[in-house]
Formats: sequence, C-alpha cells, structure tokens
Amino acid sequence: MFLSGEGLVYFILDRASDAIKIGYTTGDVMQRLRALQTGNPQGLEVLGCLSNQSMATEAAIHALFKHLNISGGGTEWFRATPELLRFIGEHTGVTMGSRFAWGWVAQFAVPLCVVGMLALIAYICWVRSDRIIEELEQALAVVGWTPAD
Repeated sequence: MFLSGEGLVYFILDRASDAIKIGYTTGDVMQRLRALQTGNPQGLEVLGCLSNQSMATEAAIHALFKHLNISGGGTEWFRATPELLRFIGEHTGVTMGSRFAWGWVAQFAVPLCVVGMLALIAYICWVRSDRIIEELEQALAVVGWTPAD
C-alpha cells in the first residue's frame, strides 16, 4: 500500500469533532498543523506520521477509509473510530488507545466529576438544612425573634 516518496502522510485529530485529517505534505508537519489551526478554533493534535511517503499513499489510505469520510468522500477529514485509530497506531508506532482515552476522560469524566461534586454539595446542604435552620432559629432567639407557626 505504501509507496516511497519524499513527503509525509500525517494524521491530525480535531478532538472537538472527533475527526482526523489524513493529509500529505512535503514540508514540516508542525507548520502544517499551525496552518490548519489558524482556520480552526478547536485544538488540533498530530497523532502520527508516515515518513518517506507519496501522495499515492495518502490517496490509498483515503480509499481504505472512504466509509469513514465525514462528507462521503469530499474531504480529507474522517471519523475517529477505533478502526482508524488502530491503523494509525499500527503504522506510525504511536499507541493510540491510552492517548486517545485521556481525551475522552477530559471531555466526559471531568465534567461528570464536576456534576457529581455539585450533586454531593446539594445533598449535603439538603441533609444538613434542618440543622442549619435550627442553628439560625437559636441565633435569632437570642435577639428575641421567634418563628411564626
């Protein structure tokens, strides 16, 4: 599948949309990342590269994953599925599982922890509300206030 050449086939992840750009460049991949980032408000990350490749290699990979193409074949952006991530990991030597998993932790687990903490605080306040009301009534009784029945 891979044809020798002078460029790089790169895989860049857009975490916000779970899309991976499969592209080709004869230049610096980090410069390409910065160029793509300029037009994208979301964070992009280079997942890996295939060195010494040609545009034919890029086209072959596009064809292999055509079923994952976001617009049905009209772009270089593909859905970040386990299948594509496994391919990237196997061919670039980058272990995609743990690296990509941390993105899911940041995207879902952290907000869930925040929601969980807010729920815990609300529960504590609800459970302790009787105690707080008693303490307020005692404090107000010192100054001569009594609750209306």
